[in-house]
Amino acid sequence: MQKHGIEKIKTIGDAYMAAGGLPTPNTTHALDVVKAALEIRDVIAENKARKVAAGLPYFEIRIGIHTGPVVAGHRWREEVRLRHLGRYSEHRQPHGEQWRGGAGEHQ
Repeated sequence: MQKHGIEKIKTIGDAYMAAGGLPTPNTTHALDVVKAALEIRDVIAENKARKVAAGLPYFEIRIGIHTGPVVAGHRWREEVRLRHLGRYSEHRQPHGEQWRGGAGEHQ
């Protein structure tokens, strides 16, 4: 994530929420997030192939990407929590298909 300039926000159960363009806004945040998502997808696919070949259990993922403004606040020391305005990404996550990205746009 650091390689792509993505900031981990929090885990929600077995979900991982991260954001691009933070803490310093930039014009490449959407592309940065997509690149990170594709790299995660590829790592999981490689791991799955190794596990299948060894007859071991594996897991699969769904990736959802949402764009739009955020509201941020500091809690404790340097921990930042974000809340998407409009649709919450947690509500979109169940609608993705395995190996296919779901994308939402702020309206």
